[in-house]
Amino acid sequence: MPRRRSVERPLGYGERAAFLAVIALNLGLVLRIITEPAERAGLANDITLALLGASALLQVAAALVFVTQLWPRVGPRPIRGKGQQPV
Repeated sequence: MPRRRSVERPLGYGERAAFLAVIALNLGLVLRIITEPAERAGLANDITLALLGASALLQVAAALVFVTQLWPRVGPRPIRGKGQQPV
């Protein structure tokens, strides 16, 4: 998708938010990889359930940040008349 670059966003997206999304997604996945096998092996307790909940929240937060980063790039193309140059 085309990037809408500006002075505030020279890359076309918020770099700090993108890094936070990557960190949240990976941390959520690591938590899930560690706690889900323990929970399924019968070691379920309040801590494992809390970690699974935190994992889900981190993954959803990462997805929401991704969508908010991508959303400004989605939009209708302006209609051009004959002979007009693209903007």
